[in-house]
Amino acid sequence: MIPACDGRPLSDPDWERDYTFAEGEGYLAVTDGRYKYVHVQKGREHGRELLDLREDPNEFENRIALPEYQEALAALREKMIEHVIPAILAGFVLVYLEKFFKKITPQAISMIVVPFLSLVLAVIAAHAVLGPVGWAVGSWVSKVVYAGLTSSFRWLFATVFGFIYAPLVITGLHHMTNAIDLQLMAEFGGTMLWPMIALSNIAQGSAVLGMIYLQKHNEEAKQISIPACISCYLGVTEPAIFGVNLKRGFPFISAMIGSAIAATVSVGSNVMANSIGVGGIPGILSIQPQYMGRFAVCMLITMVVPFVLTVVVGKKKDVR
Repeated sequence: MIPACDGRPLSDPDWERDYTFAEGEGYLAVTDGRYKYVHVQKGREHGRELLDLREDPNEFENRIALPEYQEALAALREKMIEHVIPAILAGFVLVYLEKFFKKITPQAISMIVVPFLSLVLAVIAAHAVLGPVGWAVGSWVSKVVYAGLTSSFRWLFATVFGFIYAPLVITGLHHMTNAIDLQLMAEFGGTMLWPMIALSNIAQGSAVLGMIYLQKHNEEAKQISIPACISCYLGVTEPAIFGVNLKRGFPFISAMIGSAIAATVSVGSNVMANSIGVGGIPGILSIQPQYMGRFAVCMLITMVVPFVLTVVVGKKKDVR
């Protein structure tokens, strides 16, 4: 915004940028000044547009399917993919800088010093380090994940991911999957990753349901397990994982096994989501309509397998 502060006109060369990005609720967009690529992912609405701003300044005609525009489309899609992870990394750096400066700054001047220093250093880091590194990592991760999901060994990739996703939740690394999902959606028009995440959530809830059955006469335990089960089926797994499943161990493992089986079936049957949605059972609303039946079968697996395993092991351990 320096040119604006100096009162320079829009024709000033300092205004020029190779690419400009825009984000909003349910959409991402990138333009190089001539072309604009828009990716919409809002609820069950899903679409992509490529607009020629020179030939169609009012943005009426979607040219994404025209052969002569494929080179421009590929370039803009690549830039959109590269843009996601650097933004997340910059956000993480900003959070840690803010915490650091809050600790060392006197309270009397913290309202001024902390935001200023945090933002300045975060912006410098974003441009000098995080941007180039994040762009390279984002493009590489997207290609690796998609290769894993589309290769002849995709069932193995899905099995491993379905099994390890719940441990990722414990470490907090599961938040990075949102960036990968966005990259996959921007590049390939959908994601096979998100269905597996929703299935893992359901599996943890089913393991808790098994504990509710085992402890049906334990009122104190049910006060924790019943709300945890409900929240898990609605997509929030932390109460179930930390409040119930990890305490005993075997319910957590049972859920991981159920999740791995369901993930294998999901990817093996090409289940794809339009966008990131609410985890757990409501996740079926994000699935592309032609795959909803297959996803329902996978949901059934995550409800039955963890529940049965938890009950069987729990009875051997005489859990009450």
